[in-house]
Amino acid sequence: MLYPIGWGYFKWRTGMTWDETVLFAVPFVIGDVIKCALVALVATAVHRAYPWILPAKPSNQASAVAEPAAASGPEANEALATA
Repeated sequence: MLYPIGWGYFKWRTGMTWDETVLFAVPFVIGDVIKCALVALVATAVHRAYPWILPAKPSNQASAVAEPAAASGPEANEALATA
């Protein structure tokens, strides 16, 4: 979204044609795409190494299954026996 705005300003200030402006800016776009890919790889690796930093949202099924398992003691045994 910001590229067209910046390119338009650059074209206006330098007096270049659109073709010249785009050719001048393409190396920056390629670099930004590479940086985005590297950030995605690093973020994935960090999330795998430290999953508690950004926990996944539990689905309705997973939270319903996890609730009885969280209980412990005689109350939990009675609840499981009557279920």
